[in-house]
Amino acid sequence: MNRFPLLLLLTASTAWAAPEDRGLRGFMLGVGSGMASGTAIDETGREAGGFVGHGTVIRVGEEAIPGVTLGLEALFGAGEANTDKYASSLAGLLVQLTYRPFESAENLVVILGTGIGGGELTSKGPDAFTGAVAGGLHEVGFAYEMPITGDGPSGLVAAVSARWLGVPASGETPTTIQTYLLGLELIWYGGRD
Repeated sequence: MNRFPLLLLLTASTAWAAPEDRGLRGFMLGVGSGMASGTAIDETGREAGGFVGHGTVIRVGEEAIPGVTLGLEALFGAGEANTDKYASSLAGLLVQLTYRPFESAENLVVILGTGIGGGELTSKGPDAFTGAVAGGLHEVGFAYEMPITGDGPSGLVAAVSARWLGVPASGETPTTIQTYLLGLELIWYGGRD
């Protein structure tokens, strides 16, 4: 057996993984909460009307390259219909990418995510607005960070964030839930150069 290709692969991967080449990357831990608002379509395809409620996010990530962080986000939310006809809930786990697109506005962060999640509509009145959806969960948003502690890139920051979260219909039911989350997050950045 020719061992040269294996030796070449190991040597190349060791060189790329060398700490002096990679540099110190940062990590982040965040938790946030805020107001949620959205719309839903029930299991029969009827517009169920809007809802308001609250949502919570928990995030963890690591800086992959300067300005780009990859991580996971868990989210939970609940709401009540504006017409008191139904209650809604939403939960999910997303793979998330955050990106700082501008050097001149480094406090602005773009948020993109996709993962799995689901939600449910529970009837509260004579009109049976019910339905459940599970499957893909998608997220687009942005945040503006304001330092609280630390005089460098590491430390605690407060961030005002706005997100769109969508759970499209899956299976044979047309139920969908779209949520807009406006909230405040506390984020700890550590180990950044």
